Amino acid sequence: MLSLTNFDLHNISNQKTAIFVIGGHKNETYHLFPLFVDQLFYLIQSDHNIQNKKFFNIMLDEFESLMPIRNFTFLLNDARRDNIRFILFVNSLTSLTQTYGKEDAEMIKFFVGNIVYLFSNDF
Repeated sequence: MLSLTNFDLHNISNQKTAIFVIGGHKNETYHLFPLFVDQLFYLIQSDHNIQNKKFFNIMLDEFESLMPIRNFTFLLNDARRDNIRFILFVNSLTSLTQTYGKEDAEMIKFFVGNIVYLFSNDF
């Protein structure tokens, strides 16, 4: 995952950048992805406080099936202050609770501005 890149993370605040990480449970990116999101967030946050106040979007698909991101509720809280939006796509709110535990799952639902419900039995 980290062996090849065509963007500079230290320059991410100055240019429009889209990063796509494709992985899964059987891929080595599964274990590295929480670290990558954490480092990306803090890098954006530190550059963001010094430079300008652009909006940043971090979109995480199948969020509940990713390896849990350490202290994610604190990241969400800090993100709102710094114009960093996390857009989370989940297949099931029950799976979110299984991954993050009841208390953190409730906090994640609280910090996320909109919940779009398509169709599932657990709402």
